[in-house]
Amino acid sequence: MNTKYFGDITIHEDEIITFPTGVFGFEDNTQYVLLSFKDDTEESSEDFLMCLQSVEDSDLALIVMNPYYIQPNYDPYQVSDKIFAEISLGEETKHTVTCVAVIREDFKQSTINLKCPIFINLENNLAKQIILEDTNYSMRHPIAEKEV
Repeated sequence: MNTKYFGDITIHEDEIITFPTGVFGFEDNTQYVLLSFKDDTEESSEDFLMCLQSVEDSDLALIVMNPYYIQPNYDPYQVSDKIFAEISLGEETKHTVTCVAVIREDFKQSTINLKCPIFINLENNLAKQIILEDTNYSMRHPIAEKEV
């Protein structure tokens, strides 16, 4: 497949993540792959930034990151169990949480959307982006303001 940041790559069907209701603003695009910006020679165990690349639209690629890197006490789980049931996500289900980031040329201006996390069920590759209604999380939390 052709990608926005990586050119032509080969992906396997088991790498495709399906968003049954799409991602906010891109509801018609439901299939994505999560790609690393890291060079294979880098030794870090975790990626700081990842690319959520649409399978259906090569120009649609969202930068996502682990919100716990910015805010270790982040708690996106204060939502109805019904929302998690939509992607078969239970308490014991292996999953990951990412948030969309906007990276600016002046990195100090870069932000992360903590208000709308993305939950990815790693067992069935289903994902859902949700809105955390009753929280003080921001859609434009400065990445440079990392909590310690």
